[in-house]
Order: sequence, then C-alpha cells, then structure tokens
Amino acid sequence: MGAIEIVKNKSSQERFTNSVAPLIVSAAKNGLICRSVVFDGQDTLVFAPPLSINKELNTLVQILTESILSILKAL
Repeated sequence: MGAIEIVKNKSSQERFTNSVAPLIVSAAKNGLICRSVVFDGQDTLVFAPPLSINKELNTLVQILTESILSILKAL
C-alpha cells in the first residue's frame, strides 16, 4: 500500500481544502483506482498496487502526476 499526503505548502504544512476527492475522480477517469483517507486533518491519497508491480509503476506515477496537475488548475 502506498499513500501521498496532499499539502499546499510543504514547509508550513498548509493544506488544501478537500483536495483529494477531485484527485480521485480525475485518476479514476485515467484508469487508476485509489481512495481518500482523512485523519487528523491530513488529506491523503491511498493506493494499493499489486506486489508484482514493476513497469506498471511508471503508469501509476504518470496518471497521478497528470491528475494532480489537472486539479491544481481548478484550485
């Protein structure tokens, strides 16, 4: 299992408001299924690739990058 915490400013830990929900929708449209976990104010994107993942990892990262860039335009 992997997770990415979504923050607006890494140094100050300033957070976006509800940033993971649109990211999940965008990733799903591009073929990546993931979910949101919100705990103690942390907005986190969680995914569980198969243990045998290798070249597919590049696709996962590419989809996440494209999805993050697409929602940043909307924030």
